[in-house]
Amino acid sequence: MTMMPPPSAQQLSMLEDSELSDLAALWRKQASRGVRSAFGVAHALEAECRRRLRENGVHLHTQVMYAPHQPARHWWSWR
Repeated sequence: MTMMPPPSAQQLSMLEDSELSDLAALWRKQASRGVRSAFGVAHALEAECRRRLRENGVHLHTQVMYAPHQPARHWWSWR
């Protein structure tokens, strides 16, 4: 398997925010499945997402990036 180089700054600048976010999620999914060449690409895409959020004045600690927290349920609970 060949290593894919991370995208350049010029390539990243051509992507819309939604495209960038979708690509970051897809590459991170590949990286989580053990595709080693996906780690660098996922990292570059995620770093660009964070940079754009900071640039737009969105604070990361107030930005909800994942599903809202669900209260933990006990294993014996039916409901």
